[in-house]
Amino acid sequence: MAAFFIFIQVGCYLWLPTITAGLVDNGIVAKDMAYIWRGGLLMLGVAALSLIVAFGNIYYAATQAMGAGKNCAKYCFTMCWNFPATK
Repeated sequence: MAAFFIFIQVGCYLWLPTITAGLVDNGIVAKDMAYIWRGGLLMLGVAALSLIVAFGNIYYAATQAMGAGKNCAKYCFTMCWNFPATK
């Protein structure tokens, strides 16, 4: 699940420069304020989506890491507990 969130986050990061280029080419050069506002709001939306997805990625990555750590600790404890005692 964390990989899915990373995929979306990278897509957002790659889309933002494209939106910025469109703002410069179509909005600033043409002095179209309506286009600039729409593009700016779109950029804010993409940035907000990226932030939400980043939090989801952090949550699922931490959950998976804690599960792996728990399994590793359980395995090590079991191996030590079952180690034959020598005299």
